[in-house]
Amino acid sequence: GTGCILTCIMGVYMACVDKADKRAQFTSAALALTTMGLAGEMADSTKGLGTYHMSFIDKLSLLTSREIVEQARFDLICR
Repeated sequence: GTGCILTCIMGVYMACVDKADKRAQFTSAALALTTMGLAGEMADSTKGLGTYHMSFIDKLSLLTSREIVEQARFDLICR
């Protein structure tokens, strides 16, 4: 399900940061959630849940860092 997918995305982002840097860990978590949210919004939901799920996975594999930067919608809440 989606919880397992989010865990995988989170692991990918967390693997790229210093484990001692709490700010980097927080940012990685936020980016993982943002990535999953954007892929969900961009996936084709017009043909049903099965097709949507496959479209969601396809979008995850094709989502670029540029798309994430341009379409992410969140505010910085800590310093």
